[in-house]
Amino acid sequence: MKKMNNIINYTISKVVLLSVLIASLGFHSCQDDVDNAILTVESVQIATFLENDTALYSEFTNLIKAAGMYDLLNAYGVYTCFVPSNEAVRNYYQKEGVTFETLTDSMIVDIVQNHIISGRIGADPIETINFPIGSISTPNMNEIFLRIGTEGGNRFTVNGSAKIIKWDDKVHNGIIHTIDQVLEAPTLVIDEVLAPLEDFSIFYDAMKVTGLIDSLYLTDNPNYQYVGKIIDEKGSGNRSLMETPPFCKYGYTVFMESNSTLANVGINNLQDLITKAEEIYYVLFPLDPSDESRIKQDYTDRNNALNRFVSYHMMDRMMDTNEFIKADWDGYFLPNTIIREYIEMMMPNSLIEVQTGNIINKSMYPEDNDPEIKITGNVADVANVMFLEINNFLTYKDVETNVLNKRLRMDASSLFSEFATNKLRGDFTGYIIPQDFLKNLIYTEGTQCQYIGSSGWGDMQGDELLFAKKYDFSLKTPPLPPGRWEFRIAYTANPRRGVAQMFLDGKPCGIPLDMRINATHANIGWIADADTQDNGVENDKMMRNRGYMKGPSTVLLKSSSQPLRQNNQSLRRIVTTEEFQTAGTHILRIKSVEDNTTSEFHLDFVEFVPSSYLEQEGRD
Repeated sequence: MKKMNNIINYTISKVVLLSVLIASLGFHSCQDDVDNAILTVESVQIATFLENDTALYSEFTNLIKAAGMYDLLNAYGVYTCFVPSNEAVRNYYQKEGVTFETLTDSMIVDIVQNHIISGRIGADPIETINFPIGSISTPNMNEIFLRIGTEGGNRFTVNGSAKIIKWDDKVHNGIIHTIDQVLEAPTLVIDEVLAPLEDFSIFYDAMKVTGLIDSLYLTDNPNYQYVGKIIDEKGSGNRSLMETPPFCKYGYTVFMESNSTLANVGINNLQDLITKAEEIYYVLFPLDPSDESRIKQDYTDRNNALNRFVSYHMMDRMMDTNEFIKADWDGYFLPNTIIREYIEMMMPNSLIEVQTGNIINKSMYPEDNDPEIKITGNVADVANVMFLEINNFLTYKDVETNVLNKRLRMDASSLFSEFATNKLRGDFTGYIIPQDFLKNLIYTEGTQCQYIGSSGWGDMQGDELLFAKKYDFSLKTPPLPPGRWEFRIAYTANPRRGVAQMFLDGKPCGIPLDMRINATHANIGWIADADTQDNGVENDKMMRNRGYMKGPSTVLLKSSSQPLRQNNQSLRRIVTTEEFQTAGTHILRIKSVEDNTTSEFHLDFVEFVPSSYLEQEGRD
């Protein structure tokens, strides 16, 4: 209940703040603007609208009043409400064996909050024209992300079963969609959801026998506490107030092959799957003869072949089908650019690639003609796990040589599962990230971490991590295969930035990086391609000799469609080149070397490039 109250308090504080702002500007000076902006739709508020239609909404109106939320839904705000009809509420009572009178106060609050999304002031409520097919990025008031699907042409569904029977009723403080079922919070019991799915029984059995199903039950970060507003300490000196994320959930995604998909590769039962996994994974990861017998019999051992197979289908971030490659990223890339995301899987030291079209691990060699593996849809979801179907057999075979043996470019926010699970990635509201929010990023008390963004900035996908004050932070990289790798970071230069020393696995990497100087400075030597006789070929070589590269040619500044390669503030710094004998993660530490506590360190994206790939790497 504490977290529910946090969300309510968070919403109310925004309403009060806006009311004060309107009053401070003067009623008469802004009344015409308010009338035009808001009163072009129905002049009533949500609660009044529902109360006025007793034939359709009297049951839910009673619940709103009993929950103590009538006044809230009649106050200024931005609400998207999925309101069950009277028939839907009565059917729910009958199914659950309850009545309005027998419901407890907490049950009533949960029911009502399941149906309401409280948006941020200045945002728009969610009309059907803006529905994603997948998860909505703003949670309901119970911190649950609702899912939109389709059924029968243009008929929208919510959470897979509730049909929207009346939609887009606009009111003064939001929008109302009428549904034919009461929305219930997803169950925490995975077995209840998966056991009835007969066509996924083989994979489900594999999850149980390996014990990996038990690793999916952690739901909330026990150390994270919502703080609220904190002073922005970044170098602009603006010292405004910024929010901390209102909650920190843990979540997971599991890719699943159906029984019919497994049958296509000769797998018809669990033992067939065990045999196939052993044929693949004991070749990739040979066992020590002294441990071989024990490991083969112990499916819970992380080195067991079946365990590796299942864990390579699991990730510690909750993502829906619309969140691997987001639709609104298109404007940040040249048309027809293949966008790639790299995600650490729960199999030790493994990555997966998802590219445009939700295609998994597509070989970089077209002649391979491997069957295309694609995320095809949602199988089921529980409170903190999304189960997604894939249409072909997924293993780690040849992934290191045919998929990861190229430049791996990763947006800084993609390095941290919490941004995905909590739907913060791409949210340009701006957040201060407390120390205990990200498990793969640690920093000193004297460091402030911000996640911010804007379509007008020269950032890939518009977002960035910004570190302020006397910063000293360390981030864990994704696992890389063995070999010789070049590490790079991407940033935009400006006078508010600072000077920092970088370290990899405790070893200093060259001289400090001065982010204050732009690319045309003599120490960098950037020259626009159009101002050279060879379209920048020699200039690229000269910049590399100094440890720098221009921005990518396929990544755009969205507001102007200018490639970052043409922007003399957009740079990539070559951090170091290192040889790794084994697969694993690494620690990149970045520390301010200035006494100035108002400077910034900016991180847009990172790149990891095998040395063998450098000769064929393009400008993209």
